[in-house]
Amino acid sequence: QVNDADLSCPIILDDEGYVMDGRHRVMKALLLKKETIKAVRFEKNPVHDYLKD
Repeated sequence: QVNDADLSCPIILDDEGYVMDGRHRVMKALLLKKETIKAVRFEKNPVHDYLKD
């Protein structure tokens, strides 16, 4: 999965800077020795959605 990661898509960070989505992209960027990666960061985390039966 890491090798197939698309670095043109930004990773998503929560309001504290933790990766919410894009860990494979981060790993690929590290393997390729990239100094930067596209990212978007929530100013405030969204409310969780829950599925009900």
